[in-house]
Amino acid sequence: MMNQSPETLQGWIFHSEDVGQAVLETWIGQVPRAGFAYLESEADGVWLTDYATVDLSIFSTGRVCGPDCELRWQSIGRDRFAVQVLTETSSPFEMLTVSSGPFEVETDQHVRLWGRLARTLPRDHILNGRPELMWVETRIPRPLVYPVPVDNGVPTWVQATVHHYRWRGMIYATRWLSLTGVPDKEVAPHD
Repeated sequence: MMNQSPETLQGWIFHSEDVGQAVLETWIGQVPRAGFAYLESEADGVWLTDYATVDLSIFSTGRVCGPDCELRWQSIGRDRFAVQVLTETSSPFEMLTVSSGPFEVETDQHVRLWGRLARTLPRDHILNGRPELMWVETRIPRPLVYPVPVDNGVPTWVQATVHHYRWRGMIYATRWLSLTGVPDKEVAPHD
């Protein structure tokens, strides 16, 4: 698994069906070069946020993503979690075994996320001009917040860079690597 040329890049899914909360919290803190977290809460919905610490008592399901791997978890009971790691190298964590793979990896694909920056909406839109960095999608009944840098101006759209893990030509899994803000001029026309 370790010595692959870019032409033969292979992806692997490692897993454990029963990991304690303390071990998972340690692993979350050790995801190499983690950039952001995707978190789900029964009470608070879904959040994409800057990676920091994750409160597992609130977020029973989630992912911590970075360029080296993606760590996923889902609560299976009090302080117990099923865990998966998607990576193109060996697992950075002990206690995990290969559950699936090898997969053909389609690298650096881009997916535009839902929502348009509120301050770029038409003038007559109720949320136009809001100072906060929030993205609006009329099919989702709450503002969306994406952890994207705004060093080079405020992006109108947000895109995820992902790797697709393919099995027999079909996408089996998608691993998130990073989020990037995209100005209007770099986005293909939309409906």
